[in-house]
Parts: sequence; C-alpha cells; structure tokens
Amino acid sequence: MNCYSFCRLPCCLTGSTLTPEAVYAFVGADGADTPPIAAVPTGVNLPLPRYQVFSWGILSNAASTEFTIQRSGVFRLAYQINTQYPVSSASQLAINHTQADASLLIPATPQRHYAAEVFLFLNHGDSVSLQLTHPSGETVLLQSGIGATLSIERIG
Repeated sequence: MNCYSFCRLPCCLTGSTLTPEAVYAFVGADGADTPPIAAVPTGVNLPLPRYQVFSWGILSNAASTEFTIQRSGVFRLAYQINTQYPVSSASQLAINHTQADASLLIPATPQRHYAAEVFLFLNHGDSVSLQLTHPSGETVLLQSGIGATLSIERIG
C-alpha cells in the first residue's frame, strides 16, 4: 500500500463542498530532511511535517508529532514507515501517549517497511502520535521520499 492509496481528498478531487462531518488528516515525513530517530523503550513520536493536508477537525502541535481530534467518532488510522536499512524497532500508534495495542507491529526479524491500519473510537481532545520503540534503543533513519505517513479519517 502506498500513501496515495489511502489519501482521499473529497473536496479537492471531486469539486464537492467540504461538510462539517468530513474530518481527516494526511501527514508524512521525508527521510532526506528528518534527523536520525532514537527509538527508546517508552516510544518516540515521529515528526511528520511534510505532505500535510488537514480538515477543520484535526490540529497539529508545532513539532507535527501529535495530532489532536476535535470531533469524537470512529476513525480509520493508517500508517507506514520506511527505513533506510532494516531495523528491529517496533512501530505503533499512541493515543494520549498510550500504546494503541491493535496498531503495534513487532518484527520477528529486522524490517525496512512497516504498515498498519486500525479503526478506533476517539474522543474530542484525544491526541494521536506515530511512534517507534526499541527495548534497548536503536537509531533509525527514514527513507528519502516517503519515510513515514499517517492518515487519520473520521468514518462515523
């Protein structure tokens, strides 16, 4: 799955008007301008300052590491991470700084590509972050181009 397969922009692509019910965000990181990431046991939030498309219902912090939901509902959350070389780190989404178990990927062998999709109920004010974790610490370099992406879409 590439970033384009889950990035839908209904108002821009179809010419329709955006309704208050449409809540989405698509954000990413380019490894060419992302410094090395130190994956630690507690998790490190990935900065996602590129490719940003937001509706009115999701806000980003200044570092583009946390995305705050402004309207409760069921959300489809999808992410992918591409590294320059195989790593043993686990990937996960964190909701309010707590691991979302359904999103956790722990590789059996070192990996270069991580991807997951989950459906979760999120409340107004909840924050979403994409994280890497490693039990003893590991430095991770994202791939140039599409190093990481996160798609957040309210579906109900």
